[in-house]
Amino acid sequence: MKKKENFALRQDRYSFFHQLIISRRFNPNFSMQFAPSVSHYNLVPEGMPNDIFAVAFGARHKISAQTAIMLEYSLPITNFMENPDASNVTDFNGALNPVPGFSVGMEFVTSSHAFQVYLSTYNGIVPQANYFKNQNSFLDGFPDILIGFTITRNYNF
Repeated sequence: MKKKENFALRQDRYSFFHQLIISRRFNPNFSMQFAPSVSHYNLVPEGMPNDIFAVAFGARHKISAQTAIMLEYSLPITNFMENPDASNVTDFNGALNPVPGFSVGMEFVTSSHAFQVYLSTYNGIVPQANYFKNQNSFLDGFPDILIGFTITRNYNF
């Protein structure tokens, strides 16, 4: 974790995330999305790019009126190292090339709430942290797989 004294200026702490979401609902039960994105950190180690480009793919399939299965796969396109084939080789002060992220989740809907439970390789709350720093692999199993939970309130006026 970066401490406050590691940042000379306040703007060094800033990061930004932009994403264009393109989605399609193929039928009442199935939808997919494609989402290219760019993440930016103001302060990175010398020689490391400030921006990283990624693309994410998602799908949602309703298996009943109240239940759906969701999948997401994100692929960072930018590599930090000159030789991206040399996996698990550190460069730029210990930074590793980011690993693609994967999530699988279940959604349960009531008349006023939507509950989502995920198994995921994402460790960060903000997406730019996941695209820059993810080192968890779904195929490696636990502890690289994390559990997430989201609740959404539906207001029906």
